[in-house]
Amino acid sequence: MACSFPSSGTSPFCVAKKMRNSMQRDIFPSKNLGSFVTTSHDAETTLMAAANFHKNQACVEEYASISKYQQECISMLADLWRRRPSDNPFGTATTGSSEAVMLAGLAMKRACQEKNACFDRRLNVVVGSNAHACVFKFAAYFELETRVVPVTAGSNYVFDVRQLEGKLDRDTVGVFLTLGSTYTGHYDPILQVSKQLDDYEARTGISLPIHVDAASGGFVAPFTPGAEDLVW
Repeated sequence: MACSFPSSGTSPFCVAKKMRNSMQRDIFPSKNLGSFVTTSHDAETTLMAAANFHKNQACVEEYASISKYQQECISMLADLWRRRPSDNPFGTATTGSSEAVMLAGLAMKRACQEKNACFDRRLNVVVGSNAHACVFKFAAYFELETRVVPVTAGSNYVFDVRQLEGKLDRDTVGVFLTLGSTYTGHYDPILQVSKQLDDYEARTGISLPIHVDAASGGFVAPFTPGAEDLVW
């Protein structure tokens, strides 16, 4: 539906009323099984969100609490993921998991270019066919070839390690794996892929990193009974 720019302003009351009428056709968020958002919040969370929505996350010097809580979250996650005393965890907050994938993929691409001096060649990234759509968008946006490893019933609906090595070469920036597939919730065999990449490095001298997209399972796996021995 075409909309022209209004010739005059409208009162906040009228705009809010129009929006509420339009939103009545939306489904209840709790019934949207294709989304990845929390649909129920306690009163304190809602109040804190309202008290901070006018702050820009990038202004960490002006709003010191943003940086403080970001570092605390990084530290707590590292502790949850069994960091060693000698580890120095670091990270950054993003507006969502898709941005995190973009930043991680770009870091892998830049590292590969600088390490191998391959700025004039088209690089590639290896992903499972079960990867989130944002992984494929990353490859398209940053001009990488996507080498897809099929995910089938024969691979138990996870990344098929048996088909990995044929996808690798000196222009591979890394491998994307998923901890909690968007489609089935399965965990990709991260440890097995890591071991195969170590073996590949021992034979070829080419070291390839892994990025684990844990948007769905990263805060589930640590609390799942029976998953205590899962390495990821």
